[in-house]
Amino acid sequence: MQHYLELARLHRRLLIGVPLAAAALAFAVSLYLLLSAPVFTASTKVTVKPSDAELSFSRRFVRSSSSDAANVVTQTHIEYLTSREIASRVAGRLDAKFGAEAAAKPASGGLIGALRAIKGTVKRGLRVINSGRFVEVPAEEKRIAAIRKAIRIDIVESSYIMKIEARWDDPEIAAEIANVVAQEYRRRASEEAVDQVGTMSSYLEQRRREAEAGLADLRQQEADLRRKLGIVDLPAQRAALLARRDGTEVKLQDDLIELSASRVKVAALSQNDTGLRRSGLSPEMQLELSMSELATLELERRIADREQTLAATEAALTQLSGKEAPLVRIADRIAQAEEKINDISQRLLTLDLARSEGLDAIRIVDPARPALYPDSPKVLVNTMAAAIAGLMLALIAVLLRDATSRSAATRADLGEVPGTRSLPALRPSDVALTRRRLGGPERPDPLSPGRMVAGLGEGLGERLGGRRLGSSFAARRWPSLRGHLGALRLRALRDHVLAPLAGLKPDPEGGARVVIDYSSDRRAALAGRILEQLAPSRGRTFLGSFIDDRLWSRLPRQAGEVIVTLGRDEITIDELSEVVGVVARRLGAPVFLVFVDG
Repeated sequence: MQHYLELARLHRRLLIGVPLAAAALAFAVSLYLLLSAPVFTASTKVTVKPSDAELSFSRRFVRSSSSDAANVVTQTHIEYLTSREIASRVAGRLDAKFGAEAAAKPASGGLIGALRAIKGTVKRGLRVINSGRFVEVPAEEKRIAAIRKAIRIDIVESSYIMKIEARWDDPEIAAEIANVVAQEYRRRASEEAVDQVGTMSSYLEQRRREAEAGLADLRQQEADLRRKLGIVDLPAQRAALLARRDGTEVKLQDDLIELSASRVKVAALSQNDTGLRRSGLSPEMQLELSMSELATLELERRIADREQTLAATEAALTQLSGKEAPLVRIADRIAQAEEKINDISQRLLTLDLARSEGLDAIRIVDPARPALYPDSPKVLVNTMAAAIAGLMLALIAVLLRDATSRSAATRADLGEVPGTRSLPALRPSDVALTRRRLGGPERPDPLSPGRMVAGLGEGLGERLGGRRLGSSFAARRWPSLRGHLGALRLRALRDHVLAPLAGLKPDPEGGARVVIDYSSDRRAALAGRILEQLAPSRGRTFLGSFIDDRLWSRLPRQAGEVIVTLGRDEITIDELSEVVGVVARRLGAPVFLVFVDG
């Protein structure tokens, strides 16, 4: 986390500047568009009533998937709503209400017009490259395309409600487009329903008239056949014959039983002769016998008549069955014709219902109204989004640079250098205060005339713009910085910046402190002044830079600690490791690394 915080502080100008620049650009562009070409949005809600066929198809379609049946139906209607036919009807309605010029997209001037002209030129060039030619689209086609582009359809999930939105530079026209799209599509659906149902109805009506004519012909054939066969009512006649046969059979059985009883009686009377009188039976018995014989004869005659009647009835039934076969065949044909007519009538009724459903398949729930405020551009939203996008781009750039670069930029990078310890960076405020307090030429210690001559040579070299010649790693006396940094600031720096130095064991011989910078002896001098004020060394303090050719010849023999200062992203970790390794071997002292910011 500390590594990325240091990266953020290091690239704070990029991380602040890019979002601010993006936000400013987005604000300017959005404000310009708001003043010159605002976009208004109007919406209307419609509900779609699916037919039975659509419901059946959609249910079969989604049976083996996770789709919603309502979405399948509404998606089909969306394709019709955004079709060219609907857009063409909308254009005609707009012309009738607002006029062709008012309803057309205005030609934008200024920056927007220039951008559109550039876009058109690029588009024409790409068309020529890809297809070999560019075909100019008529103005009416462009207008229809603009209307289709302005229409957007949204679905209310798991329902048959659709939201039709229209985006235009005029709120009245935007509302009119949304309403006209719904109205024209409703009219188109009604017309299609009427046309389709009307065609099918005419065909079915013709088939029904033909079936009715065939039924009438079959019924006439049946009547002629009945007259020819002498049958008025076949079921009634059969029932009458069956009833006669059944009655005759019952009576015949009764007569047979009675005949049997009469014969038994006659036989009994005939055998009732005791032999006592020659005259036989008494007159009364003879009379009774005669009457029984007469009854027997009557029964026999009646049984014969009934058998004849029964035989005649059976013959009549057989004859009637023979006549029934052609009548049954024609009756079956009549039943089929009637069933066909009933089926056609049922289909016509279904078509009538479908026609009424088609006329009311789309209902406008909430018509569109002119918008009070433009929907686009949203100045504040665009500005914030651009600032966030700029910040993200800047962060990505910083992270990519950090991932692909081996330069030392944070204390975590310094931790990769073996055999060293890192100090917290000296902040720009520390460096600025030091420069204001001690910004003049350094004052070398009056140790010897040679040192004074070297100091004069150093000053002369600075004046002539050349490299320092004589006073690198020179001993200094450091005046107090307390008046400028303050006691609290000094204590904070001493406790936090130089905390790693507190753990060092003091050198009994008073080894020198070496402050050496990778490329700038000026930066080493500033850092040395701050460090000497915070933690004075027991020996002398030597300052210089690695670019000094006489560096190694002027290093002290003993060093208490070596502090290497450098700027961020100034040297790679591998090069710094090589340099620090050379210093550590030469001086044999602990090496500390510190960034100087500013």
